[in-house]
Amino acid sequence: MTQDKLALRRWLASQARHGGCWPYITVVSGSASTLLLFVQAWAIASITQRMVIDKTAFDDLTVPLLILPLAFCGRGALAWVKTEAATRGSVQVRQAIRSQLFHRIGELGPLWARRQHSATLGNRVWDQVDSLHGYYADYRPQRVLCLITPLLILIAVFPLNWAAGLILLVTAPFIPLNMAMVGIGAKQRHQAQFQEMTRMSRHFLEALRGLPTLKLFGVSRAQTEVVYEVSENFRARSMRTTAGIPILYSAGVFSSLSIALLAIYIGFIYLGHFEFGVWGRELTLFAGMFILILAPDFYQPLRDLGTHYHAKAEAEAAAEELIPLLAPPVPDATHNHDWRVPERLGVTLENVTCRYADQHSPALDKVSLTIRPGETLAVIGPSGAGKSTLLNLLMGFCRLCQGR
Repeated sequence: MTQDKLALRRWLASQARHGGCWPYITVVSGSASTLLLFVQAWAIASITQRMVIDKTAFDDLTVPLLILPLAFCGRGALAWVKTEAATRGSVQVRQAIRSQLFHRIGELGPLWARRQHSATLGNRVWDQVDSLHGYYADYRPQRVLCLITPLLILIAVFPLNWAAGLILLVTAPFIPLNMAMVGIGAKQRHQAQFQEMTRMSRHFLEALRGLPTLKLFGVSRAQTEVVYEVSENFRARSMRTTAGIPILYSAGVFSSLSIALLAIYIGFIYLGHFEFGVWGRELTLFAGMFILILAPDFYQPLRDLGTHYHAKAEAEAAAEELIPLLAPPVPDATHNHDWRVPERLGVTLENVTCRYADQHSPALDKVSLTIRPGETLAVIGPSGAGKSTLLNLLMGFCRLCQGR
């Protein structure tokens, strides 16, 4: 793994702290749903064992029949809590990152902002920050649940049948491995998508600004067709970029084959062809049903991670654009950072000269000025005289070429 990718993942992980307690609530609710799954599986397996094998009367099924709908409702409520908590955590993280961006843009000042295209800046502040939603709401919590849920199910399955637990354990790595193979290159596609979105935003904004001129020359309809063509190209690129569908499909195939393999093994035990894996005792219908009910949920967290894998690539592509903007400024050796601003401050300029990077003539040329503490001073002059440059100089957004 390259240093750049490590830096991206560290930055994404460091921003997760802004989510507060919501990510923990997401993981806890997902884990609690797995525990309720055990109750649900026990109820179904108990009803099957008692009705088919034990020939129990219907009155003796009261307890599992009452527990089963409660387990269903409880899992539904926990799924809602998980989704709500994940969304709230993601919102808090994105609000914090957006606040950092606004603060950084304020530090860079109006001169820097004026040199940026407004569409590019808006795309970074809004679209690229919003692209982090899937990473914090879905991918990060699901990555933790991919460890907790299968582990809990293995703990429940191994005491009943070690061979069934071994089948689950051996087949599980194939899903994330296939997910990584299918999702390779997704980050590059998302980076290209962000660049295309920026170009489209610029094109649309320029067309909007130039609409009076386009109408004046009678070419506004032609420009409408161009905007439509650009948006269609962007739509087609978006459909190609989304990697979730093939990942979901391939993960579903692997999990289905694994569940089928487990079902065949349990079926052969009941037919008497296999005798291993049962810890020296008979595999009851209750145990077989219990294992088969848990099997789909053993692979489900891995499948869910596959559907959210593109969110990770999308977040890394967005972070690559956001980190340079949020990087701290290089300290200026000429500034005294230990100096404390007094309550009443005066400013003196002595033969100050300022020149913009793309200009040969100075914007301020040998200006001398004294502003006493508490004094109100009006600076007047025609456009281009240097009023804005003087303000930018006083606020630290413009550096001196000469003077002090």
